[in-house]
Formats: sequence, C-alpha cells, structure tokens
Amino acid sequence: MTAWWGRVGPRLASRRGALALAVISLAVFAVEGIGWPLQRGRDSWDYFVHYLSLLDSETPFTLVMLMRSPVTSVAVGAPMQLGGVVAMEIVMALSFAVFVVAWAAVGARYSPLAGVLAATVVLVHPTFAIPFHEVSSDFIAATGFALLTLGIVRTIDRPSSARFAGLGLGVAVLALARPAYVVLAVGVLVPLATAARWSTRARWAAVFLVATALPLGAWALQNDLRYGELTVSRAGTYNIPWYPVFRAGDLSETNGPASKRLAGLVSREVLSRPEFRRLGVDVATYFQTRSNFEAVRLAGLVDQTDGIHTDYELLANAAREVPDDGFRLFGIDVARSLDATLSLAAAQARHEPRLLPDEWPVPPPTVAAADGQPIPNPAALELPAVSAPFGFLACPTNEIERCLLADPEEVFGDPALADRYREVTRTVTRWDHELGTGEPNAWVAAQLNRIERLTPPAWLWSLVALGAIALRRPRRMGGLVWMVGAGWLVLAVHAIGVGPDLLYALPVVPGFVVAAICALLGKRNTRRATVEP
Repeated sequence: MTAWWGRVGPRLASRRGALALAVISLAVFAVEGIGWPLQRGRDSWDYFVHYLSLLDSETPFTLVMLMRSPVTSVAVGAPMQLGGVVAMEIVMALSFAVFVVAWAAVGARYSPLAGVLAATVVLVHPTFAIPFHEVSSDFIAATGFALLTLGIVRTIDRPSSARFAGLGLGVAVLALARPAYVVLAVGVLVPLATAARWSTRARWAAVFLVATALPLGAWALQNDLRYGELTVSRAGTYNIPWYPVFRAGDLSETNGPASKRLAGLVSREVLSRPEFRRLGVDVATYFQTRSNFEAVRLAGLVDQTDGIHTDYELLANAAREVPDDGFRLFGIDVARSLDATLSLAAAQARHEPRLLPDEWPVPPPTVAAADGQPIPNPAALELPAVSAPFGFLACPTNEIERCLLADPEEVFGDPALADRYREVTRTVTRWDHELGTGEPNAWVAAQLNRIERLTPPAWLWSLVALGAIALRRPRRMGGLVWMVGAGWLVLAVHAIGVGPDLLYALPVVPGFVVAAICALLGKRNTRRATVEP
C-alpha cells in the first residue's frame, strides 16, 4: 500500500491531477446547480449599479460608489453585460474549480494525502459551494482567499521580494473586492516570521506593505477626486460601530449629547412624516425599529446635514455613547464582540433561496418594532430621497420594483441625472429578472441541505487544527497559523460589523478545514533552516 501510494500520490499532486480535479469540480458544480440554480446574492443590485456607473463623470449613485468596491463590480457586471446569466454561470463555475484546486494545492504542499483529502472535503460539503451559486462578493472572496493562502504557503518555502509583492497585491485585490478583507494586511507578519536576516525581513515586509497600499491608495484618491471623500470604502465607519449598535436597539436619546442630537434629527426629519405621525411613533420606539432601511435613512440624513466629509461622525459618536460595563475596542464592547464571533464560528451556513416567485405578495402596511409598538413596514414605504444615492443598500424587500424612485427628477433636481437613474435601474432590473428564474430540483436541493446540516462548525475545525499544530509541530507551520489566524480575524471583523452571519465569513472557513487536515497529515518539523538574502 505504501509503495502504491508513493507512486500515485505525486501524480495526484501534478498538473494533470490538478486538471482532473478541475473537471471533477465543474461536474460537482453542475450537480449542485440542479438543486441550487444561480440567483442573486446579497448586495448584487448595488454591485451592478457600481459597475454600470464606473465610467460616469456624474452619477445619481454617489454613495454607492463610495460604499462598494470595483473588483466585485467588474467580476459580476461584465459577465452579465456580455453574456447574461449563461456567462455569469460560466464565471462562477470556473471560479469554483480554481477555489477547489487552490485548496488542494495548499494541502499538497504538506503531503499528497493532505491534498487529496483537502480537495475531497471541500468538494463533498456543499456549504463551501454556497458562495458560487449566488452573485455577490462571496465567491470572489472565497477564490481570492484560497489563492492568497496558496501564495503564502509557497512563499514561506521560497521567499523573495517578488513573491511578497504578489502577496501584498493579492491582499489589495481582496480588499477591493470586499473592504473588510483589508484586515488581511496582517500578512505583513509572514515576512517578519521567516528564517532570514532582520534586514531582509524588513525589506520583504516593506515590499508587502507598499504592494498592498498602492492600489488601495490609488482607489481612495480617485474617490476623493470624483466624490470628495478620500476613502477606499465608507462602509467601514457605517458598519463599525454604527450599524451593529442600531440593529441591537441600544440607542437612546439620554445616552449623551450625540444621541440627543440624533434624536432631534429623527424627530424633525422622520417622525414628522405622515406614516410615522399617524401611528404616533416616538423616538424611543423608532430606535427599536432595528431595520437596515432606517439605518441607511439616518446615514443619508447625517450626510445631508453634516456633509459627507464627516464620515458619519454623529452616528459613530451616538453608538459609542451606549452605556457599557466592560472595556471597549474602537467603540464596540469587547465582550459582546467576542460573543458574536464565537456565535458566528458555531453557526452553520444555509443556502438562502432567492428565486423569483410568480407573484409577489403585498406587504402589510405596519410591523411591530422590538418594543412591540406598531411602526411603518419598510417594505411598504417609498425609498426616502436621502437614501437614493445609496442605491439598493436600504432595499427592505427582494422585489426590486418596490425600491425604485417613482419621480427621480424630484429627488435629484437634474433631468440628466434622472435619465441616468432610469437607465441604470432598468438594466439592473432586467439582470435581476434573469437571475433566480431557474427551476430547482427538489430532491437534489434536499440532499444538499441534508449534507449542509452535517457540516461541522468553524470552531471545531479550527480547534482540531490548533491542537494538531501544537502537538505535532508540522513543517510550514506558518502557513497553518495563517489559515487559522486570518480566518478568525475575518470572522471577528464580520461579527463586529454585521453581526453573526456566517455567509459573510464563509469564504475563509475552508481554511480551517485544510489547516486541520494538513496539521494532522503534514510531515513534522525537524529543523529550522535559514534563508539567505
């Protein structure tokens, strides 16, 4: 058996083996597509808007351009424009094949058996394929993180300035696909941990940082030149600390001066509207709405009142005024953030069907706030004028027509911008109607869901990986530490910024699986070699 594996193992890790694995991956993707037809994902409408507005000298979607990032927009917008759903599905299928082959290649760096098992586990668990059946940034993040990890493992073996420059560029591309992934700039620790002279380590770290910073700085500069805001994405301040605090219902006008000022803004600009006044909604109840629709409305009001350049300072200050008995980190309660991260790591991702129904139900006019009082149903309201530049970020329904402005001239005050608004939203609506129209096979979907329920949670995979790392101390341990450490960092950022939703952090969870397999099967470290510059 050992002799047989000695012959077969290297072949499986060869280029022919990688090509065969890619073909198998495409077949698995096709089977999954029978149960999970391609559909839109979270924020796909806004990525479409961003793509269609990239070359506009003036756009009605100014705040979409400052919130979203270009890599995902091009990756999903260009295929839809060139070939519709068929082209988009081809891109998703090829991305899935690259994703599987990359993780298999990572495993193969530790042992041929680890490569085979890594590919097998990633393939048989449909949970890891969820991002590739939804048009969003998830599949870009999943593919990019797998390739970045492969690059890190290879660079640990043969470090050089060119390789670290490539890693830094990879981090920048991921951050331009999903801004939260800028935290992966902690990869600068990889060159510092290599077995080389300190002068060499410092040079490699500098190369990594420059390669990361230049593309991000260039994107921030063009945002400043076009929209007056020097930022890669304004989603950072919006998500941390404002969004999770608003969704938790912790705001109160008695918390402090910023909260009091925000409450005054709500009373004047929101509660004076007929739909709120008719129900007698007060500030305390409004702060219990906890809906993304109202969170975006308040962001728009603050932009309108204080200016974009303040970067949601009022919202951030109000969030930081929430009483807290523990330590705080960047305005977020550490204990709550840790609990959210652990909850996220213990969660199991679920495929969320967003297929288009034959007929949309009429939403009820009111819903109950968290305190039980009736409030206007966001799905039944017209999009507020201050939310229009955010695109579909505030859309509270899967029915896109309910999130379109009836009179864009009144909102933008410019016929040219109103015409461009109609043109872009018509295209986005047409693309949306192409997505999610497939007929899922109920039996296949049931089998995929059954396997999903058997998927071990992220914390269990990472615990196995950490235990094996500590006990076995395998070679290329730096790569294993990266898979676990970077994965947990991404989990924490998403738990803090959007709450415990594993689908946002799912792209990094396969790293826990591969780390566990490699730590268990990789050759043990016997000596520490020194790399000469």
